[in-house]
Amino acid sequence: LPHTYEATKDWGKTDERWDGIKFRREGIKVETKRRKKVVNHGTWKKYSGRLRNPAEEFTVQVKNMRETATGKLAFDVHFLAHVDLMGRQSKWVKGVQLYSVGIEGHSKVRLAVSIELEVKTGGKRFPPDIVFVPRATKAELVLDEFRIDRIGKVGGEIAQQVSRGIRSKLDEKIAEKEKKLVDKINRQLSEKQDKMR
Repeated sequence: LPHTYEATKDWGKTDERWDGIKFRREGIKVETKRRKKVVNHGTWKKYSGRLRNPAEEFTVQVKNMRETATGKLAFDVHFLAHVDLMGRQSKWVKGVQLYSVGIEGHSKVRLAVSIELEVKTGGKRFPPDIVFVPRATKAELVLDEFRIDRIGKVGGEIAQQVSRGIRSKLDEKIAEKEKKLVDKINRQLSEKQDKMR
């Protein structure tokens, strides 16, 4: 599990702007060419998260162990973490920065995954290998706590009001991502299958 995550795909956008005319003379012949310059442009956004004190505040809980009707072992795994959050947004127009604001906060995040585990024997040697084949059937990401501590150099009540507004947007984004979460987890489990033999 990485201790840090950063999303910077919307950071560093540029555009060309007119930067004068270049003159070139050969004898009596004069040539002109428009010069262009690459400059910062657009709305830049970047976000990052860092596990806060993972040795103390990152936990894994296994709950609700049961046997399915098909004889597989099923259980729920809860990953709980305290995450420090940072974000920055800047607005550029053709090389001129209109504003740049940073946000700092924290969140307690819970990922609850339901797993079905099939245990097989494999290989042609004796004793045969034991092969674990896990498959996620459900995944839910929950913000148990979310708080903006500071916006630029402002904290207090203003930061709390912004927290409430951002929280609703975050919940919408999480709901969008949750649809693909089970597939993503199963893809990761499949890639690590050789470690489960």
